[in-house]
Amino acid sequence: MSIVFFLLRYKKVLQEKDYLYEKLTHDSLTHLYSRSYLLEALNHIERGTLLFIDLNNFKVVNDQLGHVVGDQLLLDFSDYLLQYNSMNFLPCRYGGDEFVLLISEDSITSLQIHDFLDTLIDQFRTILMNNDLSNSTIGLSIGMATFHDYNGNDAIIHADLAMYDAKKAGNNKIVVHDDGMVRK
Repeated sequence: MSIVFFLLRYKKVLQEKDYLYEKLTHDSLTHLYSRSYLLEALNHIERGTLLFIDLNNFKVVNDQLGHVVGDQLLLDFSDYLLQYNSMNFLPCRYGGDEFVLLISEDSITSLQIHDFLDTLIDQFRTILMNNDLSNSTIGLSIGMATFHDYNGNDAIIHADLAMYDAKKAGNNKIVVHDDGMVRK
């Protein structure tokens, strides 16, 4: 009897461990990797490309149409990132309506990344239509930063700066970081 009890208890402990690991490493709504997981992953990568994506005017959806509609939009966008991951990137929900894609493959070219992002923007328009939001002002702003001479945490700053420049340029824009963007 005590061996059966021990095995049942051990199984429960393993299930709890898996549950806690999932909660720590994944976003609870989208099931993408979490910000903390991304930051930890960056400590183990010497070179790569970060894509910082913001959903412009997303707050309007939550404020005017409700969080159920906003959550569905986030889920549909996240599902697309998970299903069409041809570049084997690490998809993360950075916070709210911000996402980061970490590409650590050296074999992926800048042209392939831009082709993927063009497709992503087109697919986002389809997601908006499917959610009856095609007439909205929602769009994507995408900042891109490649790192090899500095660490991944600095790359987040660089990609974020590029994303804000894309946001200033209007919806569905992509801006690639250059060293002249760094603001002191």
